[in-house]
Amino acid sequence: MMQTTSIGDQAGAPAAACCTHAPTRLLVTVSLTLQPFFCVEPGAPFNTTRPNATLPGQPFAPAAATLLVASLQGPAQGSNIVDAAANVTSGNVADHQQPAAAAQPGSVSVPRPTSANIVMTTIRPLNISVDEASESVWVDAGVITMDLLEYLSNYVTPAAPAGWTLGAFPWFVYQSIGGAVATETHGSSLTHKSLSNQVLALDVVLANGTRRVFANETDPFLMRAFRVSLGKLGVIARVQLRIVREVPVRRELKALTPAEFLQIMQDTQALWTSNGTTPVWMNETEFFWVTQKNQFIMVNFHRSDTPGALTNLTGFKPDNTTVYTKKGSMLQLGELVLPADAAISINNSQVLVSQPAEGSLADAPAYQRAQQWVSGFLASEINAAVPAAANDTAAARTIGVRWTLPRPKSPSAWYGAENMAEGLMEISRFGIQQIASNLTAEATDIYIKQPQSTLSQLQAVLYDQYEVSVPLAAAGTCWAKLLQVVYQGDLLGTNPAIRALDKGLRTAPLIRFLGAEDGLLSHTYDGPRMYLNIEDYLYYNRGRKTNEKFKAVMAVLTGDPACTSMGPVRLHWGKAGWPDPGCWHGDAMYGDNWCHFGCAVKTLDPSDKFADSAPDRWNWEGVDLDKCCGPMGFTVGVEGCQCKVNHKRSMEQCPPAPFYTYR
Repeated sequence: MMQTTSIGDQAGAPAAACCTHAPTRLLVTVSLTLQPFFCVEPGAPFNTTRPNATLPGQPFAPAAATLLVASLQGPAQGSNIVDAAANVTSGNVADHQQPAAAAQPGSVSVPRPTSANIVMTTIRPLNISVDEASESVWVDAGVITMDLLEYLSNYVTPAAPAGWTLGAFPWFVYQSIGGAVATETHGSSLTHKSLSNQVLALDVVLANGTRRVFANETDPFLMRAFRVSLGKLGVIARVQLRIVREVPVRRELKALTPAEFLQIMQDTQALWTSNGTTPVWMNETEFFWVTQKNQFIMVNFHRSDTPGALTNLTGFKPDNTTVYTKKGSMLQLGELVLPADAAISINNSQVLVSQPAEGSLADAPAYQRAQQWVSGFLASEINAAVPAAANDTAAARTIGVRWTLPRPKSPSAWYGAENMAEGLMEISRFGIQQIASNLTAEATDIYIKQPQSTLSQLQAVLYDQYEVSVPLAAAGTCWAKLLQVVYQGDLLGTNPAIRALDKGLRTAPLIRFLGAEDGLLSHTYDGPRMYLNIEDYLYYNRGRKTNEKFKAVMAVLTGDPACTSMGPVRLHWGKAGWPDPGCWHGDAMYGDNWCHFGCAVKTLDPSDKFADSAPDRWNWEGVDLDKCCGPMGFTVGVEGCQCKVNHKRSMEQCPPAPFYTYR
């Protein structure tokens, strides 16, 4: 699971990618651990363990829940399939439950399988259901995050005249909701925190083939485990998330020197260690580190629903479905309504309105037009027809498509060139200024995210993305050490020789902050943290040669006491940088929570159907889970119940920080 990077926010290709062609969006796959390995491409049959699977282009009515339940329960009568272990990383299951069909006469005999992948975003229908009364949305786990944001933003009603949105969302919004939740995908928020923290309930297909809804009220312990479940507890079918109303938000950019940024981090550390509080500016703020330019770019957000935070909306223009009154304020019940696609400019003294042209849609009542839009978007975009697979054959419909290694991408001389550090970092800085410029707009539009226009380049260039989280109690000391290593004492860039050195990076690292969460495997279960997201473009594009400058940065982050003395530095679950086999110790990283999670695994998957591609990491050897697990998890304090795992390798037997040798 930790080797599978396609299910985190903006990650590369999975360790064992399912299909041989490049999708336009990153897809989350469900991997049933059966053998020989085969795969379902978009449009190919989804039930890889059943004869007479659904044909491409046909409605998928009993759909994924039935198929996954059947796969996990065992073979249908007359089938050659034998039940086996399973590893399901994430996915979508439609809201149906019917018995699995038995094999029909003339079906193809299938050898015993032990692994299969299913591209869950191809399942139809995908559903979204908004409940304004509870301020929540149920969404099928295969829905792409950006599609959900678009749908919510345009879901305009009298209760939400500007639509709805998620409280916080990640930079990379082209992964599925199921994968994003399973790996604690996040933006920058002390209030709403990660997507996992915004989950109210989960609809899950379990290892025994049953289907069940878990919620905070009914399953407090198991919900803490499910918040960051990583495919170990079940197949996420649907997710219920909190939603908030769209409001105008002001975004502001500010350039800082490394010395100024370091002072901010040192002040933050001092404030946290002295009284356990965080500075007001930190909530939602993000930083970009333009390494070659000796510059940090601070991105602040000011919400209009925060008292005193935003009083001047000069230049604000609502999106096409936002309904406003003639006074320029958001609609109050009983007030006159402007057409939703009127252009409005608001400031403290006047409202300027440009009416739309006459036409059937423009003349329709505002809320009716909004509902027409979201209905059409759900039908034509989110549930767009899935093209049939090129290898659509009778055998493929029955047993799936055998997986072959995709054609390797070619290294980029542009990214690997010795003299391109300055130029590529300047391009990165220019892009930041374009996507994060000073602006006031609705929340969905204003919070920064990966532009869709850059996806093709993102998928074409070889790179690894890493992310670590550091306790706030070490934020200042960690940055002091890191900047010393990168700039060799020349924080202002006044030494031309040092400034000209290649720092080992080609894109600007991203710095974000998350508040404390209660997920067992959440990075912030023990307090708020600073996150640093960095990318290595040199290793692959220089013929798989170690990027020494990059590795030195990772060594500081993961192994230097300046960063680790106040608590472990944790690796993002869906990204790169994992130590060599046997050198990542869950009990050291997550303390007793590691054994709490082990109890959840034992409860929900006692036969280990959801096995993993990195079994050395999912290790509770030497811990008596049979004795020490209770209804609320691991019974810490009972004699013989200590969360101390026996590992194949001690850290002394592992390579030095960053503890991996393959990069």
